[in-house]
Amino acid sequence: MLRSALATPFCVGGVGRISGRGIEVVQYTYRLRPGVQAERALLDEWHRRRFLWDEAVHQQKSGNRPTFGRLSKFLTVARKNK
Repeated sequence: MLRSALATPFCVGGVGRISGRGIEVVQYTYRLRPGVQAERALLDEWHRRRFLWDEAVHQQKSGNRPTFGRLSKFLTVARKNK
């Protein structure tokens, strides 16, 4: 869903160099221009992950050890409640 909504990236520059093995390595820089719907989806996901990070920090400071399973459940609930 998210992938199809993103605008196609375009190349804004490329740099070529020869590696130690004689193979040319080219590096490109891309800029994504997501549409309104894709940008909203990306921001929503960023906010959910920030909430998860804050929750992990809170658990760590309160003496509880945050586990991957517990944090995954928080993320699942946050996605369902969007």
